[in-house]
Amino acid sequence: MPNLTGSRLFCREVHLTLGVPDISTLLVDADFATADNNGLKVDGLDIDFSIEKSLKATEANKCELSVFNMTESHRQALGGAKALTVRLEAGYQGATQLLYLGNVRSAFSERVGTGMADFVTKISSEDTRARLTAVGKSQKLVPGQAAVQIPLGPRTTVEAAIQALAAALGKNANGKAVQAKVDTSNLGDVGSLTINGSAVLGDAWQRLTDICRSAGLEWSVQDGVVQLLNVGKALSTTDAVYISPDTGLVESPSVDSQGYVQAKTLLIKGIAPGALVKFIGPGDPSGLAPCLFVQGGYRVDKCRYDGSTYKKEFYCEMTCKPF
Repeated sequence: MPNLTGSRLFCREVHLTLGVPDISTLLVDADFATADNNGLKVDGLDIDFSIEKSLKATEANKCELSVFNMTESHRQALGGAKALTVRLEAGYQGATQLLYLGNVRSAFSERVGTGMADFVTKISSEDTRARLTAVGKSQKLVPGQAAVQIPLGPRTTVEAAIQALAAALGKNANGKAVQAKVDTSNLGDVGSLTINGSAVLGDAWQRLTDICRSAGLEWSVQDGVVQLLNVGKALSTTDAVYISPDTGLVESPSVDSQGYVQAKTLLIKGIAPGALVKFIGPGDPSGLAPCLFVQGGYRVDKCRYDGSTYKKEFYCEMTCKPF
């Protein structure tokens, strides 16, 4: 397993981009992980962030941000916008990664501090069943009407069925229908399996879950991309993030009664839901310092990123299952 974690963990970097669809100069085109080239780049200001992400489609991915002392015009633009998108990238110099991309649920500013001279803008984003995708809003149902009615012809492949359902998941911040981006890199031969012709009726979220379950897959939305994995498998079986006191492990990992590992590291690149991590044991060929109590390969099921540009916090807490 190649080590995907570099040894240089110096110079924090936090890059925040906010998109305001109502203002063309501040637009972030975030239709299912489209790269944003515009938007308001919020660099150089104090920022606190807390992000929770999970592999389970039924669990919400959440992002809470505090940005200090934005200009008055920018505070007004964010507070008065009908829809916002947020993109947060963080890590260490030369080793940052995208931590969150999604629609903003709320944004407001308030005075803080003893002299009330400072302003903090608080931004909140969350995925829910009502807002399924990271950057798309699911369509409201008319009573008695199915969410989707998708005809599937005979010998339709699993991949084609998943693509059709993913396309029905929602709308973007501007209200237009979007074509969900589906990461099929981990499907393998499963994607070419065929299913009997039928009409898919009902809630797109549930029908996608049903098809994935029957094909031995699990799905979630990560940063606007529908991520597919074989049940219990990782994004990669050959590339792992090495976890060791030498690479950023902060505390000794713990193991619960079901074999799940809880670990806390610095905000090192590569740790995300579905990623493969390797806890270094004694005598490992890498020569890295060993972890206490835990060693071997694990898949990240959940992670929480807590960081700040001016405080001590710059950590990732993860829950991993044996791989």
